[in-house]
Amino acid sequence: REDYMNRLSAAFNGEWQISRQSVLLALQVADHRFQHNDALNHVSTKNRLGWQWVIGSRLAGTLGADYSRSLANFANNLVLERDILESQAYFGQLKFRMGNHWRLRFTGRQNDIDHSLATRRLDNSSTVTGTGGVEYETSSRNILGWDYRYIDGRFPEYPSAFAGQRSTREYIERGALGRIEYA
Repeated sequence: REDYMNRLSAAFNGEWQISRQSVLLALQVADHRFQHNDALNHVSTKNRLGWQWVIGSRLAGTLGADYSRSLANFANNLVLERDILESQAYFGQLKFRMGNHWRLRFTGRQNDIDHSLATRRLDNSSTVTGTGGVEYETSSRNILGWDYRYIDGRFPEYPSAFAGQRSTREYIERGALGRIEYA
């Protein structure tokens, strides 16, 4: 059935620089109202807070958080009901310059995704990812690097074959990767 949606939205983007540090704030909110399918009415939001910092000439990094709330997409969904998807994430990055050409790099991210619809909660997930690496930057700005990557995903509400019990699906990946970047 054909439907129309009205959306009222507002956004704010700000960046504040204090010496070599900066704080970034991005806020978006939207009120979605459907003409016929009013059960799908919802308020969505997408927000980010980040802090980029530098200490001396060798150490720099980023810390931050993301939060979003939206109506789940029906394209990949067997259940055609209202499902509000919430995502919360925390992230960080650390760069350490060891000399003119060598750098150490570390990143990490923790992300939780939750569904409001009871029949979709088995798709809730929590993941932790991390990367550590060393880079060599040539005088012509080409980069040779080696990375170690780690992913740990947990999906805690997967129904078990035994009635009334829950099991945990885990996905763990570890791997090394060489990379070359050309300027």
